[in-house]
Amino acid sequence: MNDEQRIKRLVGDGASGGGLPLPDALQPLLETLLDRGKVRPPELTRLVSSALSFKGERILEDFGSWKSFTDDLIEQLKYTGYVKVSEEDARYLVPTKNFIPGTSLLVIPEADIRITIYTAEERKVREELSGIIQEINIQRGHVASMGRMTQGISDLFTRLTLAIESGKLPVGSHTGRQAVGMYTEPEDEPDVMRMCVQCEQDKPQTREFYKPSRSRGVWYWNRRCRACLTPGFTQYHRKVEAREIRDTILDLIERSDGKPPSAREVMRVLEQSDDRTIRKTWDEWTAKGALPPRSTKA
Repeated sequence: MNDEQRIKRLVGDGASGGGLPLPDALQPLLETLLDRGKVRPPELTRLVSSALSFKGERILEDFGSWKSFTDDLIEQLKYTGYVKVSEEDARYLVPTKNFIPGTSLLVIPEADIRITIYTAEERKVREELSGIIQEINIQRGHVASMGRMTQGISDLFTRLTLAIESGKLPVGSHTGRQAVGMYTEPEDEPDVMRMCVQCEQDKPQTREFYKPSRSRGVWYWNRRCRACLTPGFTQYHRKVEAREIRDTILDLIERSDGKPPSAREVMRVLEQSDDRTIRKTWDEWTAKGALPPRSTKA
């Protein structure tokens, strides 16, 4: 059988594989080759027969056996340059350099049949994301059935789904939580409780407690409540930090028989990333007479 006859037998009169879902047969075959690096044809026959067991009668009628059908698939993959016989052991098939995971492989050009194969790790992630999208759709239905669907919530569901499908799900740099936005200005939702990431208190998702903001055409609810955004709150934590720096310096002075530590020593004790805040705070306490002058050599 030549290439033209084989292709005609595989695809039939149309591009759908002559009624056979060829991508469903090729997927386990190619995934196994990708995962293992080399596979013997009899094992591929078992994989294909399992994947297309519901088409068994049709395949036996057209090809005579599962082995004959699998052989045609293998020859087609050789023909398109994605699979070859191993040079080290002719009993095995191996993928070629043209077999690039995550790209669209044109396995039967004459019928424009393509398939994309992902690595085992990528398949696991895609399966998990598929489950998340399914759960999102379920929750969308629940919200709609309760009569609480607003334009803002609908946009949130849509944007989250699109972000997951595109693989561009934005993630907050500090908490690891998804930062999902909306294309329209969000409405107040007094029945929805939102936890502030700073004070960790649950408050209604309304403008009274949270400030909506817009970035690059997308609206977000601020992750910190209004109380935590006020200057007074910041000043309070600055005072707590200043007292901690002062107490640490005094403790180090006492442990070193009255010798002041360097700013970098204080930085290491407090596990901070730089000593600029420590030097500034130290100078402020010195001006108040609470600490001795620091060494300018530190």
